[in-house]
Amino acid sequence: MAERVRVREIDDDEGRRLLQIIRRGTGSVVTWRRAQMVLLSAQGLPVAKIANSKPAERGLPFSTWSLAKLAGFMVAEGVVDDISHEGLRILLREEGVSFEFQAYGSGGGAPPGNGIPDPTATCLEAANGPMTTATYTVPGPSGYGSGTVTYPTSSGSYPGAVLMPSYQGTQQNLWWLAPRLASWSFVVVNVGTNTLTDDPESRGRQISAAGTQLIALGNAAGNPLSGKVNGTLGAVGHSMGGGGVMAALRDDSRLRAGVPTAPYHPNVNFSAVTEPTFFLTCQSGSVAHGNTYAVPWYNSMSQAEKLYGEVPGDHLCPMTGSGNKAKQGKWIVMFLSLWLRADTRFGPFLCGLVRDPDKNNTSLVTRWMDTCSF
Repeated sequence: MAERVRVREIDDDEGRRLLQIIRRGTGSVVTWRRAQMVLLSAQGLPVAKIANSKPAERGLPFSTWSLAKLAGFMVAEGVVDDISHEGLRILLREEGVSFEFQAYGSGGGAPPGNGIPDPTATCLEAANGPMTTATYTVPGPSGYGSGTVTYPTSSGSYPGAVLMPSYQGTQQNLWWLAPRLASWSFVVVNVGTNTLTDDPESRGRQISAAGTQLIALGNAAGNPLSGKVNGTLGAVGHSMGGGGVMAALRDDSRLRAGVPTAPYHPNVNFSAVTEPTFFLTCQSGSVAHGNTYAVPWYNSMSQAEKLYGEVPGDHLCPMTGSGNKAKQGKWIVMFLSLWLRADTRFGPFLCGLVRDPDKNNTSLVTRWMDTCSF
């Protein structure tokens, strides 16, 4: 068996240049990744040792590691000054820690394929996936207006996903997506905002608040979500809700992936977002056309894995009752399954030949960009 390649010792000047590349965040994703990988490897950090321990052994009040929890612990303990989730993934992979472990930890977390058959285009385009679901009304929403949770009834713990509606929108906006995601192994909280006119920044804070309460419900006894939420979070939002997703990705390190649909948030720079992001926009959307918002954000996010899809329709195309839900649902399920459940079986549907019939069909997709291969 070949010996694993190790990084030689680097001098102070080389270390400073690597730090400049990482902190500046300009240039290609590949260059940024390589710089962070070389610097982290050269520092010989004890990340694998920490990752292979149980959080309870370190006095922590949870049973499994997520990337967000592991990164936060490393910063708090002074192991690193700062580390992105992508940089942590790279380092864990280099240290031989399994990708499944990175997402679910070592106890109580479901492996990526748990209860999920190998995906096919037919099953992904169906209204519901392979798991039976149920709903639960959030008691006493804290920091947001209302919440309905759709969750798998099977035993196991799953990633959480927050759905955020548009300006003047309600839970009905993205109601179609909740059972679809939940039946593919997610615990989904469909949010109603504090007021119908909340701006994108407020919606971003409400995404974080809903995620916090979802995790708390999963950690508490006496409710149907007990033990079902593994601490990993993602979000989907429409219009101002999509702008809220971008704000939450920028500000809340617990979010590991986001899907802003027809996103709207004026005069904001999201170049600091480093988590995987799928922009879904509407070709005829005059309120928040991709060229005005999503495309500039996409181009500025040099450190993130990204996908951009523009589809026929007006600004309402991602909402319940509009657009091609078979295709939209398939793409969103695939993206979140890859990045929140670490299930690489879904990768070829985003970056492989099996994707091309959708990508190249102009009646389905009018523009497509990505950073494949993920």
